[in-house]
Amino acid sequence: MKLFLYQDEKIKNFLPLTYLRSFSSLRLGFFKIIDYFKNLFPKTAIWEIDKLPINLERGYYLLIRFLPRERLEDWQENITFKYQGQVVGYYQYNDKKERREINLDGFLLENLWDLIKCQTEFSPIWQKSFRKEKLARNFSFRIYGRKDLVFINKNTKILGELILNLEKGPIIIEEATLKGFNYLEGPCYIGKNTVIDNAKIRSFTTIGENCRISGEIEASVFLDFVNKHHEGFIGHSYIGSWVNLGAYTTNSDLKNNYSSVKIKIKNKIYDTKMLKFGCVIGDHTKTAIGTLIPTGAILGICVNIKKGGPCEKFYPSFYWDKNKKWDFKRLIKTMEIVMARRGEKLKKEDRELLKKIYEKKDRPI
Repeated sequence: MKLFLYQDEKIKNFLPLTYLRSFSSLRLGFFKIIDYFKNLFPKTAIWEIDKLPINLERGYYLLIRFLPRERLEDWQENITFKYQGQVVGYYQYNDKKERREINLDGFLLENLWDLIKCQTEFSPIWQKSFRKEKLARNFSFRIYGRKDLVFINKNTKILGELILNLEKGPIIIEEATLKGFNYLEGPCYIGKNTVIDNAKIRSFTTIGENCRISGEIEASVFLDFVNKHHEGFIGHSYIGSWVNLGAYTTNSDLKNNYSSVKIKIKNKIYDTKMLKFGCVIGDHTKTAIGTLIPTGAILGICVNIKKGGPCEKFYPSFYWDKNKKWDFKRLIKTMEIVMARRGEKLKKEDRELLKKIYEKKDRPI
């Protein structure tokens, strides 16, 4: 049986995070989105397609923005899947036109802020089983809660004191390094080759691979190669790859009057209907020392905030200073220097994609 994950027009709502990656490679909880489906359908061939085809072959078809809570059954008839009145997929059994409707439980991602809502409210993304031989539990640290919810890779280095609080959920630490004094609350995920250095990481936080992390983080997602190696708070936020947060960069995730957080994208205002929502920061963006990011801020890709203190609520991609764009050659040179320090190279296809985005006049973010 095959599972086809198809996109629709709302996939553009996840810019700037999807400028330089596919939607399926975004992280939530313990998974990349594509891996969530692989974990849910372990014996099913999975294909990503740009749109729903007119003629369906036999198999499952699911909107990639919809995360089902449970694995789907096998039926002997054609099915239309719905979630809260919206069509989110199909099961094609034969060529007959008749279809039965079935309501599914899950989470439908419709906008940027839904990523954070899903991170904190959709429990299946924090559920995963592991082979015993892959993970070891013979480290010395203080634990509050169930010990069987701690999964630490046997090659992890713990160089200092570590406190793990499992009262709200499991903690997974891949092949990482933890230095100094660190406090982690579950559910929480720490990716491979990441360094955690004197950090307080609170519940519902996902840290990708090859990150450098210090300070305080709550209910946030950090993609790979993020550098936050200094003090400062990031809460209820989604941070793209190769972002560098200057020392004491801090964001607000709660308004003083406890009202719903609103975000601004260009000249449009959107109500998230969320009490807590911090910021979204696109890939390769950099903040100055002491940058203070307001509630609900959106920063595009390759933004350079040169001065500390309170910043604006919206920055378009490639922002340099006073509504100027980065010079493209200087931007590429800087990216190559940054990536080389981590042993990585900017691929030709990525450079060409950046050039295409840079030159686009009607860019939404």
